[in-house]
Amino acid sequence: ELGEFMVVYVEGKCNIQQQVVYSVIEYCYNKLIPQYEADIFVSLDDTNLITTPNGWCQHNHGNNFEIAINSNLSMPELIKTVCHEMVHVKQGVKNELVETHNTKYCRTWKGIEYNGKCKDEFPWELEAYCLEGKLYKTFMEQYNVKNKDELETQQRLH
Repeated sequence: ELGEFMVVYVEGKCNIQQQVVYSVIEYCYNKLIPQYEADIFVSLDDTNLITTPNGWCQHNHGNNFEIAINSNLSMPELIKTVCHEMVHVKQGVKNELVETHNTKYCRTWKGIEYNGKCKDEFPWELEAYCLEGKLYKTFMEQYNVKNKDELETQQRLH
């Protein structure tokens, strides 16, 4: 059941992908930020993903987020990517990661300002990679889909 403070819209061509993404977002929201408000718009597509091939999350304003997920991913990778991007939603909602665009683009993580281009070493990315695996594992266990073959079969049926 969705938290009373969350609005989610998932756009894409494949109903099964949309349903899975919605379920993963619901799961991650309830695990990470159930008491926070969040509006999340998700686009399942294979465009706009040049620099981040699996997906990205953008904190627009307030607690409004846009997530893009590559629709060509395998179902397990799709789920992991949604988990990863939902960690970024948690970081934004809790103001752990703050992006500012005053005179220059700047990101602040838990009060410390970060610049540079080494994306995978930023602490917010390290947290997202760490939690993505844990969320994926517990999501799969909760929904009793224990192996990726079953997910791949579901994906082929759409």
